Formats: sequence, structure tokens, C-alpha cells
Amino acid sequence: MQANQSRPRIKISITPLEVLLELVSLIGLAGAVWILIKFWPDLPAAIPKHFGLTGEVDAWGDRSSLYFLLGVNLFMYVMLTIVRRFPHTYNYPVKITADNAQRQYQLAIWYMALLKAQVVWLFVYLQWQMIQVALGHSSGLGIWFLAIVLVGLFLPILIYVLVARKNR
Repeated sequence: MQANQSRPRIKISITPLEVLLELVSLIGLAGAVWILIKFWPDLPAAIPKHFGLTGEVDAWGDRSSLYFLLGVNLFMYVMLTIVRRFPHTYNYPVKITADNAQRQYQLAIWYMALLKAQVVWLFVYLQWQMIQVALGHSSGLGIWFLAIVLVGLFLPILIYVLVARKNR
């Protein structure tokens, strides 16, 4: 693995794709806040706080845990936004050189922007489902939840690695 200090430090401009993914993330965060405000008065004292592998509720807790979930979502958003500024510190599937740094950094930043949007919306969905189960409108996440999340998170990684290697 190449030492991060020897990698070129270049400024990568924000692209229209990043702006779009940022808007998707911000809409998700705003939606999470709106959902919490809208449903808070109707929530019972105990809500689902954990789901098993099959998507069924296996632990209940205080409704204030929804604030924690929103806080984690916001924390992840902020951290992924900060990390975007330091692409020279990422791990890459190819050696970074002065010739390929611009393209490799841009690909990695696009992937991070997609990951941020995915994480935000994953937490929005979890929050929504916790509320729906608490209100008796749903019984859990569904049996396909875990498979969809895993494919949704790992497929972009695979695509990124293949594209990064192609664009050495």
C-alpha cells in the first residue's frame, strides 16, 4: 500500500452529480426531521429499538431512541461530508500517481457521495419503520430488508472498484 503522504493533494471540484447526491442526502435528513416531528405526539412510550435478521422486532425501548437514531444519521452525514475533502487519504484499489490522481479521486468522491445518500436514506427508512411498527401499521422491516441493504451497499463498491481499475 502506498503511503498517503506521497499522494498528490489536489482540489477536486464539485460536480453536478455530487450536487444531486447532496440534495438527495439533504432531502433525506429534512424528511427524517419532519417524520419525527409529525409522528412524535402519536407515538407510544415503547417503540421498536432492534430488529432481528428476519426483520422482525426483537427489542423494544423508549421512544426517545428516535432522537438518537436521528443524531447518528446527522453525525454520519457530517462525517462523510468532511471526509470528502481528503481523497488523498482514502484506500484505493490502484496505485495513485500524479497522472491518475484527478480521475481516481473524482471516482472515489462520487462513491462517497453515493454512500452518504444511501446511509442517510437507510436511517430514514429505519426511523420510518420503527414508527410504523410502534403505531401498529407494520410488523417489522420485512424479510428482504437485509438482502436489499447488503446488495445496495456492496454493488456500488464492486462497480467502483471495477471502474477505478479500468481507469488506472
